[in-house]
Amino acid sequence: MQAWCTVQRIAAALLCFRWSKRFIWTLIVSDCQFIKGEPVMIYETSLVTRFCESDAMGHISNVSYFIYCEAARVNFLTELNISKVDETWDFVVASIKCDFLKQMYPHQKITILTQVLRIGNKSISLQHQLQSEDGEILAVVQEVLVRFNRGSQSTQLLNQSMIDKLRLYEMTQ
Repeated sequence: MQAWCTVQRIAAALLCFRWSKRFIWTLIVSDCQFIKGEPVMIYETSLVTRFCESDAMGHISNVSYFIYCEAARVNFLTELNISKVDETWDFVVASIKCDFLKQMYPHQKITILTQVLRIGNKSISLQHQLQSEDGEILAVVQEVLVRFNRGSQSTQLLNQSMIDKLRLYEMTQ
């Protein structure tokens, strides 16, 4: 089964047109889970929380969880060459929800695991799992992104290239 996981990682690398050390590193460190016998890739983003993101209670403010997921989402979509961080960025957040499970504190190392929950015709649903260094789940964020054309102010269909890349990270039911 581990060999199949490696095949999936190689396929993801071939589908990505933007080669960078960060993307290759992500492929190497990504976990590969098996759900009903199918390998599922997980995109990882790591960061350290900052003091300025804390509130009067001494823990990380709830709004910062969404900012961390934004960083994971942007990294995920740009490194898979699905969208670019420029005037052509073509996704908007239609819905986002967070289940806060544990508190986070300043200077805490966290990992955000990103997977695709659903691929629609014009939208994708992502799930981000925020974890502590020891693997404890701190929060789970689910969001729906819609492909959007700013020029025509209308939604757009996902193209086949996008769908193929996203499928590598899609959770099977």
